[in-house]
Amino acid sequence: IQDIPISGHAQHIMLRCYRPTFEKRVLPIVLYCHGGGFVAGGLDEADHQASVLAAQVGAWVVSVGDSLAP
Repeated sequence: IQDIPISGHAQHIMLRCYRPTFEKRVLPIVLYCHGGGFVAGGLDEADHQASVLAAQVGAWVVSVGDSLAP
């Protein structure tokens, strides 16, 4: 699991990447956008689901930490 900040329009956006350690081949990538309608949720709440998805599917999962509405 690795957190990677990328440049956004108004602020940095955090990506949390989950890659199965036992996989040494090229993996499919799943972009995981948590629910919450931009008013709830985040990387920590989506952590369990994203890590299970990476392990069970055998994919590199990238979870996006979006900005929440004020």
